[in-house]
Amino acid sequence: MVAPEYRLSIKHPYPAALDDCYNMLLWLKRLAKTLRIRSDESIVGGQSAGGALMAAIALKARDLQGEINIALQMPIHPMIDH
Repeated sequence: MVAPEYRLSIKHPYPAALDDCYNMLLWLKRLAKTLRIRSDESIVGGQSAGGALMAAIALKARDLQGEINIALQMPIHPMIDH
C-alpha cells in the first residue's frame, strides 16, 4: 500500500492533487520490478476526499487508455456529490 502526499487545493488548485496521485501510480509502474509488484494492474482506493481523487484517477486512467490499468476501485464513502 502506498499513500501519496498530495498538494491540497487551498494553495494548489485543481488538478494539482489529481496529478500528484496519478504521477505516483506512474512511479509505481516504473519501479514495479524493483518493488516486486505487478505493473499491469493497479488497485486504487480512498476515503472521503481521497475517494473522490480515486474516482478521478480511474477516469483519467481510462481516458489515457492503457498507461495505467486499474483492476479494482475501493471508494470508502467518497465525497463525489454536492
